[in-house]
Amino acid sequence: MTSRIVPVRQLNFYGLLDSASETWAVSELKVRELVSASLKLELSDEAISRAHRLGTFVQGKCRAVIVRFSSFKTRESVFSRICEDFCKATRRIQKKLLTFAKTTEQPYYLK
Repeated sequence: MTSRIVPVRQLNFYGLLDSASETWAVSELKVRELVSASLKLELSDEAISRAHRLGTFVQGKCRAVIVRFSSFKTRESVFSRICEDFCKATRRIQKKLLTFAKTTEQPYYLK
């Protein structure tokens, strides 16, 4: 038996305005516009395999959009441009880790 590890190629986007009649194509267009405007990253037509809303429409709420990218590299290029908002304690710990990592001779990577 062989095990296959498949990298995750999808991201969830929250806060995009929703409508009852929104199609997959419209969801994809909204994500493309957001990535272009906010992250300054132009995605090719083939970059997104599928984009659709999760759950059923509820007036006054925004459903998440799940986006499946055609490649893991594309997903990582989008994800790497997002700045995560960590609490003050986490940022302090990361700063200490980064200071420690710089004192070592080995390569390091914070994610």
